[in-house]
Amino acid sequence: MKYKKIYLISLVLFVLIIGVYYFIENKYSSKTVVEPLDKDYAAVALKQAQEAMSSVKPDIPKVDTDTVEVYETQAIKLVKNKNFVEVSEKPVDPMTQLAELARSKNKVYVNLSEKDLNKKINLYDNIKKSEKINTIVVPEMGKEVSSLTPVYAPCDYKVFKSSSEWNAFLAHNKVKDKPDTDFKKENILIIVSKSELSPGIFNIDSFEKKEKNIIVKYRVNVLEIAEDNPDSQRNFYSVIKIPKGYDKIELKQIQ
Repeated sequence: MKYKKIYLISLVLFVLIIGVYYFIENKYSSKTVVEPLDKDYAAVALKQAQEAMSSVKPDIPKVDTDTVEVYETQAIKLVKNKNFVEVSEKPVDPMTQLAELARSKNKVYVNLSEKDLNKKINLYDNIKKSEKINTIVVPEMGKEVSSLTPVYAPCDYKVFKSSSEWNAFLAHNKVKDKPDTDFKKENILIIVSKSELSPGIFNIDSFEKKEKNIIVKYRVNVLEIAEDNPDSQRNFYSVIKIPKGYDKIELKQIQ
């Protein structure tokens, strides 16, 4: 009798547990819907995309057609003339364009003839006659420099007759030599370049006095303006002392 009660109670509990399980399963579990496998998912997605696109209206800005001409597609016409259709002129080839430029009224800035090329060149206004520019000749190995034509470079001289003038010049310029000078008896002469060439290319050699005229002899050294010359003195003036009491000074280039 005792065991029958235990079996009965166990059976009732089992039935209650099964009933509670099915109740919870039906109330809280998500129901899974199984669609048929023969459904065309691509067609469905395409249809949904078309419906989404048709539902969206393009945001086209409003154009004031009273002031701006537009096409049927609301595109703005860039040409103001409404009668404009196309370019009336045909494309022109490059040779025709050059011929039209040649016939234009614009003046040619430079027009040289063969006669113009034979004329001499005058570089400086203060030179009264045309000067012929000598070509630079580089000595060959084994040949003396004295056999070469000297390089021409326009120059002039300046004379300092007092120590105050000389010291003022030295304060802003460089010289190749600073001789001790008695300005009561002597003057100082330097050679000044009259072109864009630096004064360092002029080297005074000596002077010669003929009666009351002084002839200053100098050389032109183009190596002073060479870029690869580490000992260059391209901005230094060449100096020499000359006696007072002269009437004329002449510069003479030597080899």
